[in-house]
Amino acid sequence: MSANNGGSSSYYELPSDCKTLQDIIVKQEMDFTQGNIFKAAYRWDKKPDLEYNLNKIIWFAQDALDRLYAKDPNNPRADDEQRAD
Repeated sequence: MSANNGGSSSYYELPSDCKTLQDIIVKQEMDFTQGNIFKAAYRWDKKPDLEYNLNKIIWFAQDALDRLYAKDPNNPRADDEQRAD
């Protein structure tokens, strides 16, 4: 049985050598898409237009899904994406 009682896990701890979002992105070896989603989520409510960052997250997430589907010929969505082009 897991000792996790819903509290914090170690992967939520900020690495001691990370002081900025960019430090976290580099430390976690995030790619361009992951980094943009991470930054947009962090500043989600920091801009006057809340939709801007939400739409940015959605766009990058959909792009990542499209690329994932395109890599897997057994995924039925890969055919859907090719037909849409």
